[in-house]
Amino acid sequence: MATQRSLAKITELTILRVNSTGAGAGWAFFTEYLPKNTIVVLLEPNDLHEAAGHFHERVAEATGLFTVQGVFANVMEHPTITVSALPRASVEATAHLTVESVERFSGQVQKVREELDTIAKHDQVYIACQTEAEVKRLTEVLSAGQLMQSDRLQLVQGHVKRGFRLLLDRAQSVSKGSTLPFADASGSVLVLGSHELFHKELLAAGIKQTTTAKRRVESRAIDSFLDLNVGD
Repeated sequence: MATQRSLAKITELTILRVNSTGAGAGWAFFTEYLPKNTIVVLLEPNDLHEAAGHFHERVAEATGLFTVQGVFANVMEHPTITVSALPRASVEATAHLTVESVERFSGQVQKVREELDTIAKHDQVYIACQTEAEVKRLTEVLSAGQLMQSDRLQLVQGHVKRGFRLLLDRAQSVSKGSTLPFADASGSVLVLGSHELFHKELLAAGIKQTTTAKRRVESRAIDSFLDLNVGD
């Protein structure tokens, strides 16, 4: 499980206990079972601190629970990335990203190609498609567009809930002893989900869209059930 971001609602979760031996047997923090090179991403650390504090206030018995400080101490033993909407102090590499929302598309197949050419005149564009078949179909739809012919468009399989534009020329990096890959880049990167182009629903990762084929049957109205024959 690489992330705990919700893509679908679940009603039940079972966590299996890992048996351990020696001093303190039976008590361990979950990060102790992760590979040493595991990278932990903390989304809005301040909110996590606050939520953990509220949890400790609500529980009747705290025996066996790690303190909030203990949890973060264990997590920080691994390489860690913190993601926050507001700038926060850091003694390590820090990246300030400028992100914009993306214009809404019409949803019409015949107009999407022109809309992309207009919206992304100077952008490097990545469109995440939900299936390989969708990658092929969208490639055919956009093949005659200026964006596709300029080699600034790349279609990949993946999930993007909401599109955004990353302005690289406004991105600032502050690091000690390292250089961020986009520190000297210019221009912008446009990231979209294919469902946004055609106003479709984004399916959860790993779930395939199913369609039920409907067969049209030639028929006529009847005046009475007496007109029915065996097999009708």
